[in-house]
Amino acid sequence: MGSVPAASIIIPNIMGRPLSPTQVRSACRQHLVDIEIIVSDDCSSDNSIDVISRMMSEDPRIRLVKSDRNGGAGAARNRALAVASGEWIAVLDNDDLMHPDRLVTLIGAALRSGGHRGGRSANFRCSSFGATPNAAPGSLVSRCFLAGHRAICQG
Repeated sequence: MGSVPAASIIIPNIMGRPLSPTQVRSACRQHLVDIEIIVSDDCSSDNSIDVISRMMSEDPRIRLVKSDRNGGAGAARNRALAVASGEWIAVLDNDDLMHPDRLVTLIGAALRSGGHRGGRSANFRCSSFGATPNAAPGSLVSRCFLAGHRAICQG
């Protein structure tokens, strides 16, 4: 990918919750096609790496981040977040599916609520729609996470 994707979809792959191609394909089927999909493997011992490697050969938007030790779901998300380049961030747990309109809907709602894109990162005015512990309502923040039906912003 030569340009900054509109959104990064982060999928933590945790031991005990086998990753299915169905979950990853639900991210691939987003109507917003300008995305990257980052699967962060938390040192799983199942065939998840093989599954993701095959999918990566079919879709260049899929990336894999591996860990050599278990750190849990939070650590897996943080590893993916560290390499994410999208203007918007969405998390998809490996036991969930993503509706094809999820990103289009959430980004559209965020932009209508005062967010706007600028350069490499999204700028968003916090409101009741999105909040962060470090940003007062109306403050400008640099990155928004698309979670459920709202945006969670980071200063």
